Amino acid sequence: MMKNTQGKLSFKLTSDHSTTTPLTLSPIGAVVSGILMTREFIMTDSPGEGKVLVSDEDGKGTWTELAIPTVEYWFDNGKDIYTDFRRVGIRTSEPRGKLEINQDEASKYSIILNKTSWDTGTMSNVIRFDSSGTERWAIGHSYRNESLNKFSIWNHYRFKTAFFINGMNGNVGIETEWPAAKLDVNGSFKALSAGIGCNPPSTSSWWKLYVDGGIMARELKVTISNFPDYVFSDSHKLMTIPELEGYIQANKHLPGLPSAQEVEREGGFEVGKMQTLLLEKIEEQALYIISLQKQIEEMKRLMTPDKTR
Repeated sequence: MMKNTQGKLSFKLTSDHSTTTPLTLSPIGAVVSGILMTREFIMTDSPGEGKVLVSDEDGKGTWTELAIPTVEYWFDNGKDIYTDFRRVGIRTSEPRGKLEINQDEASKYSIILNKTSWDTGTMSNVIRFDSSGTERWAIGHSYRNESLNKFSIWNHYRFKTAFFINGMNGNVGIETEWPAAKLDVNGSFKALSAGIGCNPPSTSSWWKLYVDGGIMARELKVTISNFPDYVFSDSHKLMTIPELEGYIQANKHLPGLPSAQEVEREGGFEVGKMQTLLLEKIEEQALYIISLQKQIEEMKRLMTPDKTR
């Protein structure tokens, strides 16, 4: 008879039966060639998962519900890993999920995936997320050479890379594996506010884009309301020329337009609003010109002799 104990596992070998062959341990568990005698047999997998196979006095076996007590396993450096055969806790005896890791030492790494071979068939170090055996998402690192050193998130629903980082230049791509800038978005994006060359204000503001520098574009479309065609309506009253002259002499700017001090105080002006005001002045000038032309024509008529007399 031989008895051995390792951790929480205790077993006893006996040769009471002439045909019994000693128990041997293998990578797949315990292997018995001959008769195995036991009081209880606990299954940790289907179909008897979580149950104990118990024999009565007549040798009839039945599956019995029995809570499996928490069993501790540990390494030589102290108690680190806990399991109840359903969940695993590292540095915690009460894991809240299938795997929970508590880290209280100085090391900054909780999990390390160390790929030791980068051959042509295995160039990725990946964590995969499946649903009912079907791949849904994957996150990982791929390496073929320094120019193809990348980190990405794979979207199996769309069968394309959802998020990509080029390890060489740091360029980030959204739904593109060839980002041509620090951020390259293959599609539209939405932001509460954005700053180019500057930081947008932390407080909420009506303005959404802040640029410290020039803006170059082929076209710029400004959406405005109340376009100044009202100048040509009968209800719009023009200043007389003397009134306009007096206003300019007193205020040093056209009526309806902001002064230089106002623009400086406000930190600039609104392009759409300014374009509307300028168009209003252009249309008013057209009316002044038409009025002056009528006056000129009337003066010509008065100064031209009547040849019919």
